[in-house]
Amino acid sequence: MKQDSKCIVIGLDGATWELLDPLMKAGKLPTLKKMIEGGAHGVLKSTIPPLTGPAWVSFATGKNPGKHGCFDFQLPRDSLHQIELISSKDIKGEAFYEVLDRHGKRCTLINLPCSYPPRIGGPVITDFLTRGSQFVFPESLTQEIPEFKQYRVVPKPHSNIRRYINDIRDLERVRFECAKKLFQRDWDFFFILFQATDWIQHKMYDRLLAGEEPEAIKLYEQLDGYIKWFVENAGEATILIMSDHGFHAYDKAFAINKWLMEQGYLKVKPTETKSSTFRETAQKSVKVPVFLLKHRGLLKFGTFLYTISQKVLPITPKITTTPNPASIAYSILSSANGDCCGIYINSKKRFRNGSVEAEDYERVRSELIAKLQKLTGKDGGRIFRSVLKREDVYSGECLNRAPDVFAISDGYNIRPFSEDDGGNEHSPDGIFIAYGEDIKKGVGINNAEIIDLAPTILHLMKTPIASDTDGKVLKEIFKEGSEPARSIIKYQAAGEREGMHTRIKGLKASGKI
Repeated sequence: MKQDSKCIVIGLDGATWELLDPLMKAGKLPTLKKMIEGGAHGVLKSTIPPLTGPAWVSFATGKNPGKHGCFDFQLPRDSLHQIELISSKDIKGEAFYEVLDRHGKRCTLINLPCSYPPRIGGPVITDFLTRGSQFVFPESLTQEIPEFKQYRVVPKPHSNIRRYINDIRDLERVRFECAKKLFQRDWDFFFILFQATDWIQHKMYDRLLAGEEPEAIKLYEQLDGYIKWFVENAGEATILIMSDHGFHAYDKAFAINKWLMEQGYLKVKPTETKSSTFRETAQKSVKVPVFLLKHRGLLKFGTFLYTISQKVLPITPKITTTPNPASIAYSILSSANGDCCGIYINSKKRFRNGSVEAEDYERVRSELIAKLQKLTGKDGGRIFRSVLKREDVYSGECLNRAPDVFAISDGYNIRPFSEDDGGNEHSPDGIFIAYGEDIKKGVGINNAEIIDLAPTILHLMKTPIASDTDGKVLKEIFKEGSEPARSIIKYQAAGEREGMHTRIKGLKASGKI
């Protein structure tokens, strides 16, 4: 590999082999098929839970959420009443693109979740967690690239599914046109995320698996064409295709907060329904009156509104109940998604208005775990295949900010309150493809995790890896005799990184780099 090694990462949010494999066999995705035949591929394991927020931050840092501190889209601060959206300011430590930037590598990021506010000079096009109206950095790019005047971070809400699909296709078309202009500038690392796959799959993943919805399938063909353009214009750069998590069509659901209420762990504070401006008051929540929890029809309508806001709107206000200060345990609503949920214990040691004394914490947690482990569904089978303490899932200095308990189901979609149907939600198994002159051809890989990509990218680009990184370099993807296969993996301690940072700043200031 040449000295100026480059890397391109293309994200397909929520993409899964369960859907892509039949589409490739049907000839719908020729570019992805070509990349698999000419590269390495496999399943990419997501985080626990498999949520977009912690998954993409784990991708960016190579660390588990116990180290980087982002466990969800939202985090409770000093109270279970005070739940706020995360931003890049919540990421503990450095992302790999910051490391590259420190070493003089030029990085372009387009639509990377939790990239607002930008932590590098740019170009950075931030994501749907952006506060305010500016998502193009530097802002001068909107004048230099006219296509950015039509750029959007999320689609418009549509009751008509065909209009919704077409609007998503138009959004991704504009994103691609803007990306092409940035791609033609100088860069060493280039990232772009196409989020359409996630939006569509939440709506109709089950129907896509059944071969229905031809209009939606056109979207996948469109994205395959965009990937083809990148492949044809990549030069000698290595290309990685990935998703942050997979998807699953669930046929049954379990309402975790409803169960916590029935067991006396959760007491809901009566509130009035309030509106929220999606950008200006992004930290606020939309409250759900208690009466909705007692009437299934009304609750279903409220859940529908929640789903629309969660999947479509620019800054997601969460429909949430407010836990009464006397509550013992609570699962914040965005944590209940797919086959896993996190549960917070309202500890006095942790929260200013907590209800559980420090000496009672372990007893309460053990009791909660034991009850969840014994839960069975209508078919007699267990609802949860494992119920774990947070220290069994994560490790690191941010561990005390994590949910106290994680419940992982066996085929149930874990929801906050509604159990009306299963639904299309996240699963742990994402996708990974590596393609380029240094990559083995036509091989499958096993045991790849989303935390492995940051160290793999840094190794590809001849940049030291933080010694406290959890992920591993995926050396099995590299062709025998290639430079990344021959090269020794270099690690760097925190103190060394700080010293290097100072030296690089000095070199930049002197104009030597």
